Amino acid sequence: TGELMPHHGGPAILALSQDVPVLPMYIEGAINILPPGTRESRPAPVHLRIGPLLHIREGTSVANAKHAMEEAIRALSNGQQARAA
Repeated sequence: TGELMPHHGGPAILALSQDVPVLPMYIEGAINILPPGTRESRPAPVHLRIGPLLHIREGTSVANAKHAMEEAIRALSNGQQARAA
């Protein structure tokens, strides 16, 4: 459908437990490679949008970290620059 799906908590847990930043990315046009209802992929142009590193502060809950990551990717999907946290 091309819409963003809910994120899983794994990347947030990893970022928090290892104290590493997250690099938000959004792939635009990937839906055209395998459109809904088709079985075979086809060539299609895609564009990768990369946001600034997202530093998640120590003590942030997994839910809040996940939300920050989702918002950064949503901003990229809307053509906006993700805000550093």
